[in-house]
Amino acid sequence: MSSEQIRKRRSNEEALLRELHFRGMLSRSELSRRLDIRKSSVTNIVTDMLERGILIEEHPEAPRSRVGLNGGAMRTLTAYLTPGEIRVSEILGDGTVSGIAREKTSRGTLPSDLLAKTAQMLGAELKAARLARRPMIGVGVAVPGTVDPRIGRGIHAVNLRQWKDIEAGRILEAELGIPVRVENDAHCQLLGNTWFRTDLVGYRNLLYVSLQEGVVAVGMVGGKVLSGKHFAAGEIGCLRAGSEGRRCTCGKSDCLQTYVSTPALVNSLNRKRPGRSFHNVAELASAVAGTEDPDLLGDVHAALEPLAPIVATMTAMLDPDAIVLATEDAAFSDLVRPLLESHLNREMLGLYAQAVRVVVADDVEKATLRGVASVLIRRAFRNGFEMAG
Repeated sequence: MSSEQIRKRRSNEEALLRELHFRGMLSRSELSRRLDIRKSSVTNIVTDMLERGILIEEHPEAPRSRVGLNGGAMRTLTAYLTPGEIRVSEILGDGTVSGIAREKTSRGTLPSDLLAKTAQMLGAELKAARLARRPMIGVGVAVPGTVDPRIGRGIHAVNLRQWKDIEAGRILEAELGIPVRVENDAHCQLLGNTWFRTDLVGYRNLLYVSLQEGVVAVGMVGGKVLSGKHFAAGEIGCLRAGSEGRRCTCGKSDCLQTYVSTPALVNSLNRKRPGRSFHNVAELASAVAGTEDPDLLGDVHAALEPLAPIVATMTAMLDPDAIVLATEDAAFSDLVRPLLESHLNREMLGLYAQAVRVVVADDVEKATLRGVASVLIRRAFRNGFEMAG
């Protein structure tokens, strides 16, 4: 085939695979009609992918049988680096998380040691997968902070020690002997929600707001995550948000994350209650649900106030289909969701605010790992299914 024919074939393959991913099993005729691709071309692509094990038939060899993706043929190996732990998991094409291996790290762990341990964990999983004949279509790692995914460089992460201009992809590839994709963790969390959640299918414009140890707001426009010229789009955690002199890990004072990160929120509520000590937001959410402290909900609402004008401004700029809210605890996310809506209604004044839909994100850990997997799966859709190991 000519280069143009190859390009067209790859484009049709990608469109077909994406349609099956989001819509489930479809017949060849349905695929042809939905994608506006000649049925003969669809039949050729489907036949090839059935032979390669990428697709499966609902009723094998029946001419009109529906076909679907073979989740087991789209295995990915993913890792998630956080300030206190490394998580590694095998993710199937349907988003199934096949167990999570964990390794605790200290906050003082140097980048070289952190990556060496990550490579060791990934290498062990790859070896086990090879022995079990479970080929992977790719390996990827999510890290906090600004990341240049084109070359796998960790540009800067406030919450990782000495994490600046770290060639994470190159280091991991040298250890494993195969390509490794490195992505920003919040970007992966957004992608993990949009790629695998049926209620967000068709949403092309989103704002992902994450309150965890850090604070970030990632925008998606036209189905593409916004990165920016310096890969720092949405890194709102170190914007000035007060005047109390709260020290930040970045070395400055009064950054947003010193007010509304989940550790900061817990600390704020504890200062208001000298006789009570919450250890995390899960305990905080439980206390609100138990109504043992009638003023607690109002205090949480007030503590979130520094976040409101920043999210309102981003909402006005992006005009998203929905805001996706994430914290490390599902009950706390459920608690914060209406409080955030209330703040937005106040900040944005007009009827526009009433149309903003705030939804609670999936579990952050699993969404991150699934997001890494989605990057690898989409790359495989574009480039063909070459196994990583």
